[in-house]
Amino acid sequence: VVNDARSIHVRKAADRLVELSTAEDQQRGLLAGFEELLPALESTPYHQPLLQHCVKLAASLGETDRAAAYADALFAADPTDRVAFLHRRRTLEGAEDWAGLAALLGRRLAVASQEESLDLLTTLGQLQRERLQDLDAAVTTFDQLLALRPDDLVALDARADLADLRGDFADAAEYYDRMGDRQGSLDAGELAYRRGRIAEALGEEPAAVVAYRRAVEERPGHLPALESLARLHLLHGRDGEAIAPLEALCEAMPPDEGERRLAVALQLARVRVRLGDLRSAHRDLEGLAAQHPDRLEVLERLAEVQRAAALWGPLADILEQIARRASDGPARARALYEAGEVRLEQLDDPDGASRCFLEAADLAPTDPAVLARLAEHY
Repeated sequence: VVNDARSIHVRKAADRLVELSTAEDQQRGLLAGFEELLPALESTPYHQPLLQHCVKLAASLGETDRAAAYADALFAADPTDRVAFLHRRRTLEGAEDWAGLAALLGRRLAVASQEESLDLLTTLGQLQRERLQDLDAAVTTFDQLLALRPDDLVALDARADLADLRGDFADAAEYYDRMGDRQGSLDAGELAYRRGRIAEALGEEPAAVVAYRRAVEERPGHLPALESLARLHLLHGRDGEAIAPLEALCEAMPPDEGERRLAVALQLARVRVRLGDLRSAHRDLEGLAAQHPDRLEVLERLAEVQRAAALWGPLADILEQIARRASDGPARARALYEAGEVRLEQLDDPDGASRCFLEAADLAPTDPAVLARLAEHY
């Protein structure tokens, strides 16, 4: 290289020197030597390859300013130079300069081959979507990618997701259909749930039910899919079909979702009552009452089922429990009055009925219904 800088062998010799120079002091010496040769090679075909070596050596040695200067020189000589592009890209990524990186990728696209453009568009679209939050730009970029490769999985997946985010449900459904059975960024359960949500938004209730069921098959504890299934069945009067997802919801909900689980369990009990399955409703509500002895809505629902099922003894006990939990005197008095009625009329327990009526009268001394029943009783 030193003896004849213009020799046709200079590039091969320089390449070999870089390969052999592994130690830091060797690399520094080599970089200094190349820098001395650059002026002599300026008008030769070997100037650009030597600049490329200078960029790589300076970057390897941590000489960021020198590497940047050589990359600038390369860009000035050849805007399509790949070594300069890759160095600038790594620098911008390291600095997390996402806007600068997006601009660099955009400029590279103007000179890139079709094969390289596919990679650049994928990276640029993801950058615009995830880092820059520029959804409109991401849509344009992924559309360009699909124009080059219509079945590109990354682009189809991204366009479907972006359409869903923007509320363009028809477009989202189309892109997911074009994906077929291929799996993108979502797992099979989440993808099926999203397809169901999109179908529901488009008014395609049967397709939504099929998709939600698929989501539950793929992930049995998928709470949103189970909730959606139960909601659609109840909305369309399919109480029998709502039982399974409601039961699964009760099983799948974590312990810290106590209030939510209670609401679902109460809804399940209401559905069982509508279907005439009082035994199952009573079993479920007894379990809830044991878990939530202070919740009036549970006790009151249990009392309704016991009255419908003619379970008079348990009903009288629950009514007295309701009276103890009620917040005001009149409400407690009404519960005790009902308990007294059950004990007197259904259980033939006049002593128990008298006790309930007297306690009710103490709580509501001016209530005409309670006083009249007491007078009749005595």
